[in-house]
Amino acid sequence: MENTETIYLPDTLFTRKEIVAFAKTLTDTFDRVGVPCQILKRTKDIWARDYMPIEVASDKFVQFLYAPDYLMK
Repeated sequence: MENTETIYLPDTLFTRKEIVAFAKTLTDTFDRVGVPCQILKRTKDIWARDYMPIEVASDKFVQFLYAPDYLMK
């Protein structure tokens, strides 16, 4: 099985002053424990979970559906 453990973070985490310290701590922690981390450039939202597929095995991805009840009205 290929390495499917890279974590991708949106670049907007590092541009919002109220969370930039958290983002730095998060990436430092990934570095310390040896988890690969990449930054997605030119994102428009900090919530990458809403639009990024997740690789669960070599060449197998899942995509979450963002459909909260309050937006369905």
